[in-house]
Amino acid sequence: MTMRDFPGVLAILLVALGVAPAQSVGVAPIFIVAADINGDGSLDLVVANTALGSGSVSILLGNGDGTFQPATFVRIGNYPRSIAVADFNRDGKLDLAVANEGPTGGGGLAILLGNGDGTFLPPVFLTSGVNPASLVAADFNADGIVDLAVANSEQFQTSPPFKSGSISILLGNGDGSFGPPSFFSAGTFPIAITAADFNGDGKLDLAAANFGGTSLAVLMGNGDGTFQPATFVGAGREPFSITSADLNGDGNADLIAANHSITSTGGSISVSLGGGDGTFQPTLYFHAGQGTVFVTAGDFNLDGIPDLAVADSGGSGTGGVAILLGNGDGTFQRPGIVSAGLHPQAIAVGDFNRDGNPDLAVVNSGRFPQPGTVSILLGDGKGGFQLDRE
Repeated sequence: MTMRDFPGVLAILLVALGVAPAQSVGVAPIFIVAADINGDGSLDLVVANTALGSGSVSILLGNGDGTFQPATFVRIGNYPRSIAVADFNRDGKLDLAVANEGPTGGGGLAILLGNGDGTFLPPVFLTSGVNPASLVAADFNADGIVDLAVANSEQFQTSPPFKSGSISILLGNGDGSFGPPSFFSAGTFPIAITAADFNGDGKLDLAAANFGGTSLAVLMGNGDGTFQPATFVGAGREPFSITSADLNGDGNADLIAANHSITSTGGSISVSLGGGDGTFQPTLYFHAGQGTVFVTAGDFNLDGIPDLAVADSGGSGTGGVAILLGNGDGTFQRPGIVSAGLHPQAIAVGDFNRDGNPDLAVVNSGRFPQPGTVSILLGDGKGGFQLDRE
């Protein structure tokens, strides 16, 4: 054995112990998504690296045992902030849509058509609105073709007063191209978006987190790619991430937001239980760290009840991942904290080692201008996760 062989051997030993090593990605990573982009049956990772002037997407192909190959990079635009994965040209290969928030020049979307082997064609750039911060891919006009809904934060800034933003809809043509955007008002600084059927009419609706205030904007879909005027649901201060799931088992989609506000009491997770008719019950709040910047749902203890994983960037600390196990009624147990890397920013859920248990891939921004990392936390199927090593 030579020293050149040592990193690979070490990775194998760590996996055998239930611990997967962290891997380097780009500078200032902020978002991560898991999908099988090379069609080998193992989940891969795609990471958005926001570094101004050198923004990129990192591709990490999965080995199927909880480890990943070294990242490859695609230059993608100015401040890539969110990624959606879908088959936009209906060739059976997964493609990427990337929202470039681009504080200089207003940003835009990048569409990368996949070759089916983990590589992509050069990006095609689209206009979607001012400073697109988040996007979701789904069929909003029921024509069998994937469309895009984009939360446009409108103005890149980190202090008030905030300007109103919008949601833009780009209807897919089925060949990887999209029609011109149509716009819908969505409140103040919409920075994250999710899609679900909130009123039970079989048509997809949208909800966006308004970072410039304390609300979530909910837009009911008409089924033709247009949406009704937004109504608003209460959230915590500076909602930064949003997702939807049926938390209480009543068949209705509920809303969950990570509220970023860094105060003496830290951030929070807000839960708004859906009534199934587009209305929501009064918002509940749960503590989950000092700088709650991302939330995602999954059944981590395999009891059939959604749980939450929260990226806590740590405020002045190093941060971690909070696991909130669901009680089945929309409430949660006290969070368990799992260490990841330095300043976690986002989480992807998937079975990365194919053992039947959900695992977590956590993207950590680290210390700028050093590259960030991805930490793999292997789940035990009981709600616990193995501690990653940097």
